[in-house]
Amino acid sequence: MALTLIEISDYYLTLTQDEQQYRQLGSCLVENDKVLFGESAWQQQLLVPQQSYGNYWQQLGYEKIYSDNGAVEHFADLAYLQLKEAVSHFDSVEDVVILVSGHYNCEQLALLLGIVNACELTIVRLINNAVAQMTSLLSSKPSNRKKLTEALYLDIDLHQVSVSELAINGEVKLSQFQSFHQKGLIDLVKHLAVWMNECFILEYRFDVFDCAHTEQSLFNQITCLLPESQANYQIIIHDSIIEDQVVNSAAETNGALPRGNKVTVQDNSAAVLIDSTMNDLPVSDKVIVITEQQLQQQIQLFFSDIFDELIDKKQIVMSAKIAKFIAHTNMPTTWQVISESMVYPFLKQHLDKEVQPEKIELVSHLVLPPMEGGNPSTNGQSPLSNQIQASHLVYQGEVCLLQQPITHLPLQESISQQARVKSAVTLKKSQLQWFIQLNEHTSVFVNNKPAVEGQLLAIGDQIKLSETADNYLLAVLKGSDEFYGV
Repeated sequence: MALTLIEISDYYLTLTQDEQQYRQLGSCLVENDKVLFGESAWQQQLLVPQQSYGNYWQQLGYEKIYSDNGAVEHFADLAYLQLKEAVSHFDSVEDVVILVSGHYNCEQLALLLGIVNACELTIVRLINNAVAQMTSLLSSKPSNRKKLTEALYLDIDLHQVSVSELAINGEVKLSQFQSFHQKGLIDLVKHLAVWMNECFILEYRFDVFDCAHTEQSLFNQITCLLPESQANYQIIIHDSIIEDQVVNSAAETNGALPRGNKVTVQDNSAAVLIDSTMNDLPVSDKVIVITEQQLQQQIQLFFSDIFDELIDKKQIVMSAKIAKFIAHTNMPTTWQVISESMVYPFLKQHLDKEVQPEKIELVSHLVLPPMEGGNPSTNGQSPLSNQIQASHLVYQGEVCLLQQPITHLPLQESISQQARVKSAVTLKKSQLQWFIQLNEHTSVFVNNKPAVEGQLLAIGDQIKLSETADNYLLAVLKGSDEFYGV
């Protein structure tokens, strides 16, 4: 069965399976007999605001929804229905890897797992999205590993920009998470709408926000203006009447943002047209012209506080989603962009579906795969594959299988299944790898270098209790229990 990757985000709920991908905006319209999701709901959110929702993924929970639709009682129902609809676009979905933002708490993650299980899907792994994205980038560009010891990963949702601080040392680990609220896609559209409405007032003394229809039309056109397929895409609207359309299924599948009007490319400006007949005003249509430079200046202004805070920070890496909006602003040229196509082939290559963890827990660190010609070390681990997960420990020429019972006497003197007061180091098994837990007042060395708390082990790693020790544990690892070395 093909592996399916599900990225949970209210900007786009994204499902990827081999060459097929389905993306849908986290926006919905609850009607009496049905629930509309994606672009068709986005294009009507201001016309029926009491029936429109766009924060049910970000605020995943049991917040009550009051509607006449019996299938919808709270936010969790909307998340379930949208995920179920997205899954229906594939012939078969069983084994899934879930990528989530760092803002989810334990209760929300538990609810998310329940929603995925209710869709009759088998969860293989639950991984922090920033960690997975950064690991895939460093795996595709091994030369970057020597340059980076830490990095910041920027991503955008409908209602926030998230910044994940990542530590890089043979593995990628989430150190800290920060959210910039009211800096998401919907907030950017609102910012541009207020600015353009001021232009209409100055030019025509006409307030677009006086009517829901003209306000919605402006929102839909702003979405067209925002960079989507390429950073310097400009449009001009020729129609004298706004033709708000429901986006067809092909646009939904390709993840295209709503295109409410017929458009053509035109130099370096875009005309925004409001049909005033929608407001029953006996006046002609009103048009303002927005240059590319003006648009980029407003986008720069909207993100300026984030830029100011991050300008002197560590290496910045961005998702392709946020890069589309800020690529032509005055952001530093050193910021890198992670391609959307990187993470799925990386996980598919390294994930071993057969080694199923007993309990699904959030993975907030992944080991970097080996570089060509690398020596056995923490840099030489596969992040997920059981081909490099060790199965045995070697000590004084004796081999111990890492499972109960321990039968070799020399190893019993060094390893037990019960933590002891004098234990210097604990070898623990996470759902993906073995790692080291250090006890206080001990000196432990891995490959003749001081061990780090939580350091992951790879085949061939030498674990010593002093730098000059003749005897050492040689990790050849794969098991399911905890062992304690003294």
